Amino acid sequence: MRTVIFANGVFKSSRYIQSAINKHELIIAVNGGTRHCISLGIQPDIIIGDMDSIDNDKLQIFKKRGTEFLIFPRHKDQTDLELALIVSIERGADEIIILGGLGKRWDMTLANIFLLCKPDLNAATVRILDADCEIILLRGGTAHTIHSEKGDLLSLMPLGGNVYGVTLSGLKYPLKNEMLNLGCTRGVSNLFLGKTATIAMKKGLLLCVIEKDKAVSNVKENHKRTRLPR
Repeated sequence: MRTVIFANGVFKSSRYIQSAINKHELIIAVNGGTRHCISLGIQPDIIIGDMDSIDNDKLQIFKKRGTEFLIFPRHKDQTDLELALIVSIERGADEIIILGGLGKRWDMTLANIFLLCKPDLNAATVRILDADCEIILLRGGTAHTIHSEKGDLLSLMPLGGNVYGVTLSGLKYPLKNEMLNLGCTRGVSNLFLGKTATIAMKKGLLLCVIEKDKAVSNVKENHKRTRLPR
């Protein structure tokens, strides 16, 4: 089941975003993220959070239309987005798309990205989408097929430690059974050769960032050198 979560960060729609929304089975608005639903004329199935960022008149309209409300106290140990992710898994989601998860505050942006590491999400595919960016966490022990367009940028950054046994194909700068070190930039600014790339890794957590519609000329020459064999 695909769940779309509207968070309270910066949101800008695009054809890429609209395509993701159109295929939803459940829509959750996270507190102030409800304003994005309003701007798009979408009624969320669930509104979750402490309700401190939503106009009361709008709340009443959604209540009359049958939206489910999950209200939590303002002082709590989880952000509203974390609660929404937990609810998504409990409702049976195996694919979760987060919209409006970036850009409003640096601390919240980083916290939202790190939420992808949450063990409860291991069985689901979770993506943070922006108008021209996709962020997904890849876990070791398997091969991942990533879809985009020829010439789009793909960056890989270890989280939580070094990533071992990395093999890349379908990209301009391939790797074969190599290590990406935490705190190094070797995985930044690779390029799709076609519409798919394969990323295999034996152990670790790898943050995958895809920049949509980026021209090859945008990649600096110094990034090429980072992928030459050692």
